Amino acid sequence: MPFSSIAKMGKSRKRVDVLKETPGMQDRRMVQNTVLEVIKERRTVRKYRKQNISDSDLNKILEAARYAPSAGNQQPWEFVVIRDELNKKRISYACFDQAWIAEAPVIIVVATNTILSTSKYGHRGDKLYGVQATAAAIENMLIAAESLGIASAWIGAFSERAVSILTACPEHVRPCAVLTFGHSDEKPIVPSRQELKEFVHQEHFGKVEVKDDRNHEIF
Repeated sequence: MPFSSIAKMGKSRKRVDVLKETPGMQDRRMVQNTVLEVIKERRTVRKYRKQNISDSDLNKILEAARYAPSAGNQQPWEFVVIRDELNKKRISYACFDQAWIAEAPVIIVVATNTILSTSKYGHRGDKLYGVQATAAAIENMLIAAESLGIASAWIGAFSERAVSILTACPEHVRPCAVLTFGHSDEKPIVPSRQELKEFVHQEHFGKVEVKDDRNHEIF
């Protein structure tokens, strides 16, 4: 068939390529906007009301951790949930005596299972992939908590040995963070943030270009 005839047929059909927005697409966009808002609203909170967190909400927070990405789907994380008052005080002391930690309704010690993190990737899995996966799980938990109206804090200052002993972690389970959760009793200060242009680089870091003649040295 001649091209002109095909063109005429195409014109007669009046094909419309504009995709109409459906209610489902609108819902997805609203969810995306909501997620970004929750991320931006999250703050570190160190003062909590004496109000318990329901088992339902706590399970939702832990469920969010379960869906974090991990290299090779190893899921090398372990969580110790602490609600007992005496145990919370002991953990707060192990965090270099940060008394406010014991006032949180829930403390969760997050650890990396080094047997899982090294099973496929050896040393790199232990030193990098396991840490990446556990950190991703932590962030999921903090965002999920914020979406439920529950405040949180991520503590990295603690005695690893003391926390290991207090939580009876075996040698291959290494504590890497202490998290607190509760209903906020303070209005935290909004911290300043760098502009994207201050830390986002296109193609290479800064203004230094990688020359093609270096490729053989890289690979």
